[in-house]
Amino acid sequence: MHLGRETADAINRYFSGNRFRTAEESLCGADEYYTELKLELDRRVIEWYEERSGKDNADELRIGRGDDGRLNIPRGLVERYGRVGTYQLLQSADFDRRWARNFSRECTYNWETFQKQPLEQLAEPEYSHGRHLLLYPAAINGDIGALSGRLQPNFSKIFFGDLVFRKKFSDHAQSVLEGVREEHLLKLKTLREKKSKKKSKKSKRKSKTKAAEDDADEIVFVGIHCRRTDHISYEQNEMGAVPVNRHYYEDAMAAFRDHFRGKGKKSKSKAKSNVHVVFVFVSDDMAWGREQLAAKNEAHSDLYFVGNGDGVDQDAIGNDLALLAACNHTIQVCILESIGHNLFTTAPYNAY
Repeated sequence: MHLGRETADAINRYFSGNRFRTAEESLCGADEYYTELKLELDRRVIEWYEERSGKDNADELRIGRGDDGRLNIPRGLVERYGRVGTYQLLQSADFDRRWARNFSRECTYNWETFQKQPLEQLAEPEYSHGRHLLLYPAAINGDIGALSGRLQPNFSKIFFGDLVFRKKFSDHAQSVLEGVREEHLLKLKTLREKKSKKKSKKSKRKSKTKAAEDDADEIVFVGIHCRRTDHISYEQNEMGAVPVNRHYYEDAMAAFRDHFRGKGKKSKSKAKSNVHVVFVFVSDDMAWGREQLAAKNEAHSDLYFVGNGDGVDQDAIGNDLALLAACNHTIQVCILESIGHNLFTTAPYNAY
């Protein structure tokens, strides 16, 4: 199994330890296929924006190409008309009529594009050997999550086993979590001091016990990944899904609080630690999170908005991904694409 160059570049940007070779360098015909596919996708993207803004609107349609070879779409166009996704382009009714399917030419491999067919076809005998398939997961009809297991047993273990976040991303994640930990422990200490003042004077023995409790606080980090902006219209228009509202996240947070309430480990001194759940919010729309969740969470005071809030900047994406991975648990919405999935099926253009 090989990776496409664009996929490999995305993985290598954030991780070290990738052992897979790229198809373009290793397999004849693959480079030609991906080049033609990307050119066709570029044409479709430009046509999509032309239809909405008008072909003659030159000032608005200043679509160029960046140093990475991808289209640069003006941010104003994206904000006004939204994004068009790769999945949407590949599923359009006339895609097959305008997209050549045979890329063998002088190559010994008889390449076939596998898209729109049911995933179950890969289990049929004629696909078990002697076929050379070019897969584009977003355009396959079926459970994408089952695709990796169909192609290679233990795929996740083989693929992700050696991947390690690059140091700048892991360092950023640890720095953010350590800052959140210190801030939350200070909140707990201040809260205890306020409660203590309201009570009668304590004996020295009780004061020592309370100090020991302060030292025994244990923090459990729960990352919250909230994908919004362009993905809202994608979920509604392309998938027929209803985007989740704040109640989804509030219910999930309440479930974590209930699960860890009263739990703790005993130390060597036999004192039981106090487990405190802390929520780390990451999103491409941080303003929505603060507006919808901050006030409702005020009584708990355990939610921290520390995401970069930028779904375009590559370093910001890497920082947020590493931050979520460094948490003990995660709350997210799984609808085909997520922050991780987008690393491997990237949008066909940039926004500037």
